[in-house]
Order: sequence, then structure tokens, then C-alpha cells
Amino acid sequence: MYEPNFNDPRVIKRCKRALGFAFGILGTKEEKQCHARSMDKYFGQGQTQISQYLKAQLLTPVDPHYQFGGEKSLCKTYKLNRTGALKLYSDISHNLTLTKQREYTLVADELEKEHLAELQSGEFVYNDKANRTWHPLQNVRSEPRKFLFNRHGYSHIYDIKACAPTVVAHLADQYATKKTITVKRMNATFNSFLTNTHDFRLHIADTANIDYGVAKKLINALFAGANLGANSQYDTFKMLNYNYNTVRALQADRELYELRTAISKAWKLIQVGEGIELPKHKRMTSSKKWGIYFQYERLIMDVIADYLDREHVRYFKEHDGWSCNVELDLELLLSYVRHKTGINNLEIEYEGYGG
Repeated sequence: MYEPNFNDPRVIKRCKRALGFAFGILGTKEEKQCHARSMDKYFGQGQTQISQYLKAQLLTPVDPHYQFGGEKSLCKTYKLNRTGALKLYSDISHNLTLTKQREYTLVADELEKEHLAELQSGEFVYNDKANRTWHPLQNVRSEPRKFLFNRHGYSHIYDIKACAPTVVAHLADQYATKKTITVKRMNATFNSFLTNTHDFRLHIADTANIDYGVAKKLINALFAGANLGANSQYDTFKMLNYNYNTVRALQADRELYELRTAISKAWKLIQVGEGIELPKHKRMTSSKKWGIYFQYERLIMDVIADYLDREHVRYFKEHDGWSCNVELDLELLLSYVRHKTGINNLEIEYEGYGG
């Protein structure tokens, strides 16, 4: 059976590169799609013994199949095999204990080899697709990414608070020419949610016995028209680990029912307001709704990027947020963004690294 020579500097270098990918991209709970070419870049050519060994040590396959072409291409999905990763780190470091600091340093060291010039200049090269700007560093897990950016001065982290719900609520109210009782109830439900977003997410997490992050994703999916039901084709059912009892508990929850009702009303208003014509008895798909939202998210982020450029700020965009090298005047920035976009219910959240 193949066993790498952990005294060979070339082997150590290859192991560190694979560990940097595994610790930086993969988690033990949420699966990630991994493109074959990206895998080869960090693990080496798939037919080599070292590559096969590293994959066996670091990866837990979730779905070993892939789909190419068609409406939706899917890559193989994996989770981190943390037990194997810890053993590999111990092997190459001669039994050194892996602390969080060492783990994040290992990730940062590997990512800097490819992105150092961008990190130093702030001139990141994004791929523009479907009204979003994409960059490989956006795929890095939150904590190691914050560590990496902090090493280069991007220690001020901002995001649009509940961006998708905020945009949907704004558009629905804007397109509701008649303030009927139903519209007033919809607005009241949205106002309550946006005022108490954190508490509502906690309530859903507790009701469904899921992590806070999963509850946040679930609610965002519902705002984009996702269905809540025990159907294996529903992404929400997958988020809930295909648990029928969890789905029933959420379907019976009064607060969530009111929010889902408001969302349904909102998209009927948005469809008319945006001039979207559909075949008879057809509804807007979730992907169509996401597409509309992404247009407005892009508008907001373009305005913010314009502001940051004018202030000569170095920044990295993360869809509905960004990290930058200076702390901003939030009152001034919010005033500017609200004026330029007309979305007056926008709020921006701030986090200083380590704060």
C-alpha cells in the first residue's frame, strides 16, 4: 500500500497545498461542489499515487457523480474528512498540534501563492456572470478568508443586512399602487421581519433544530420563491436533511406562515411591476425570481463600489458584502446608497476582524 515519504520536501509541499484547499474550501457539515480542474491544481493529477492518497485522506465524497451540460451542470460534491486531515498534518509536521491559528495560516499561505498581487493592490479580477461578480476567494470558508484578508489589511467587513428580503420588500411596496388591507398586512409582516431578523432566524433554527446559518439560507430561499415541502426535488427539503417532521413543524409555524404568505403576495406585485408575462396558469420559477433580485443586488453593489473607488479604498466584493482596508462612515455611505438606488430601507452591518 502506498505511503508518502513525509521527509521529502516535495511531498510536504504537495500535502500543504492539498491541506490548504481542504481546510479553506471544505467543511465537515456542508457539502461543496468541487471542479475537477480545481482539484487537480491542489491535489495533482488524479492518476498519480500521491493525488489518490491525499484525496482518500482529506475528502469525504457525498455525491460521486457529476452532470455535464444541459440546463444545470453539477460537479462532484465533498465534505472535509477532518480526521484524515489532522493525521496528515501531524505526519508532515512531525506530530505538531493543529491549532486554529496554524490551520488558517496554512490556508492563507497557499492562497497567497496565487492571489498575492491582487491582495496587495486591491485590483481583484472578477468573472461577471448573471448579474454577479465571481472570484475564487469567495469560495473560501468565512473564518480562514477573514484571516487571509486581515493579513493584508482588509480587516473591516460589511454586508447589506438581509439583502434579499430587503429588496423584495422594497419592490413589492413600490409596485403596490393600491394600499389594500392585504398589502398593508404584507408590509407589516416584512417590517417586523426586517426589524427582528436575527430573532426570527433564531426562532426558525430552534423550531427546525438546525444551525443558524442553515436557517438564514432557508429563509433567503423562501424569499426567492422556494417551496417548503417534503419533496426530494426541493432544495429546502435537502437543507432540512430530508426530515419530514422538521418540514411539518415549519409548515405549521404561524410566524413563518405569515412570512410565506407575504412573500407570495410580494412576488405577484413584482411580476406585474416588472412587466413579466407568463403563460396562463404558470408561475415565476425560483431561478427567475433570483434573477430579478440579482439585478438589484448588482445595482446596490455597483453604487457601493463607485463610492469606494472615489474614496480610494481597497476592497474585495462578496456578492452582497465586502471587506476593505479602512473603516467607513456608515451614515454617509448609507445616505449615498439610498439616494442612488432609491431603496430607503437598506441597512449595512459592520464587523471588525476579531471584534
